[in-house]
Amino acid sequence: MSLGLLVGLVGSTSAEPVKARFDTYFYQAPRYTARVLDEVQTQASLDVISCEEQWCRVRYGGTEGYVRDLVVHGPQIDISHKDKQNLSNCFKADQPGGNAWQVERFCH
Repeated sequence: MSLGLLVGLVGSTSAEPVKARFDTYFYQAPRYTARVLDEVQTQASLDVISCEEQWCRVRYGGTEGYVRDLVVHGPQIDISHKDKQNLSNCFKADQPGGNAWQVERFCH
């Protein structure tokens, strides 16, 4: 990703619409212990306001809140050219679920 594009994502005040890459929770603050405002379904429209660290501030359903960076940008995978042919469209990520963390498999 170019530095100009990265700066645009991090420092932008205008919303950039994207589709959620998988189902997730929509949080009031950028942490898993924050109040859950809603659940975001795969392909739901999110207006990205900014991204920092592992969280993106988004507008969803008229409300501003936070989702994990993976929901907006997908997994950050750096693989060599020869390994690309063996890469599936799925990845695993820790997600809060119920009263404990769980590893979930996401495919896009």
